[in-house]
Amino acid sequence: MRTRNGRRAFSGIVALGAVLLTWILTGESSPLAGYFLFNVGVPNVWRLFNTLPFIVAALISRNPGGGPAVLFTVLQFAQWFIIAYGLSTFVSRVQADASV
Repeated sequence: MRTRNGRRAFSGIVALGAVLLTWILTGESSPLAGYFLFNVGVPNVWRLFNTLPFIVAALISRNPGGGPAVLFTVLQFAQWFIIAYGLSTFVSRVQADASV
């Protein structure tokens, strides 16, 4: 992941994975919706990690109950893309320093 395009690809995959995981854990049409209806520990922790996009979507849409699902999804993708890009940049620099 030394190239910028490699870090972008990695970040995009992580961000898409985060959106997919949100659907699996909280989506009504998820194949595991019935299971997570009664086992709420993991979905609640995942929602905690995604609090910032939810709040920002609510502020943008001026709806105290939360913003539209599309806006939340875009903000969630952006959050996890930034986190993954920052992490991959950090790891890349640590590897570069270690090889010198």
